[in-house]
Amino acid sequence: MSTDQPTAPPATSARSTTPAVSELLALGYVYLLILGIANQSLFYGLLGVNFLAWSDALDVLISPIALLTERPGRLAVLVLLVALLYPYTMWIQRLARKRRLAQGGEQALRKDTPLVNAWLAYSACVLVFGYIGFAAGSGSEVRKRLAEGKAEVDHRIEFQDGSVIEAELVGKNTGFLFYFIPGETELSIVPLADNVRRVQRRGAADPAAEVRESADERKPVAPSE
Repeated sequence: MSTDQPTAPPATSARSTTPAVSELLALGYVYLLILGIANQSLFYGLLGVNFLAWSDALDVLISPIALLTERPGRLAVLVLLVALLYPYTMWIQRLARKRRLAQGGEQALRKDTPLVNAWLAYSACVLVFGYIGFAAGSGSEVRKRLAEGKAEVDHRIEFQDGSVIEAELVGKNTGFLFYFIPGETELSIVPLADNVRRVQRRGAADPAAEVRESADERKPVAPSE
């Protein structure tokens, strides 16, 4: 007469509980899309502007990419933090595993969360704080300057009618330009199409001026009497 010994169910592997790469990419884009909308809505909301009301579908869809490439320094900080979270997660899980093993034996190890899942959860939290924190900080700074009328002039805007202004460029999308000039306490929003001829960063070289300077240098100088 044989007796069947009860066997413990096999431990769930990390591979079986971790989504596939294609699913992670899709979920990651949707997550970044939500963060991008929240970032822009908070930033412009602090300036009294409803960002979604001045944006089309393309602006919303490319907002995650635009935010990541707008300021390379911020992108580098976020990437570095997410990368450093991986060894940190390994260290945290190792400590938790030793503690559970000492308290409940090997059966307690079945409650381990897969390393990749834990790392993704920590990374998601970092991205939330990063996107929201950057928006709140930048929006508060611009709002303070706007309330005081102290624009940090950084761009030269030339319109189709020939008028030129120097202003602080707050942002832009596919259809509109957001800026304010020194002395103004309200944000100006102008359409780009058939209205703005050129937007130039202040301090950048003016090609037309360089051509004129080169032409002047080539002109013969009349001898002095």
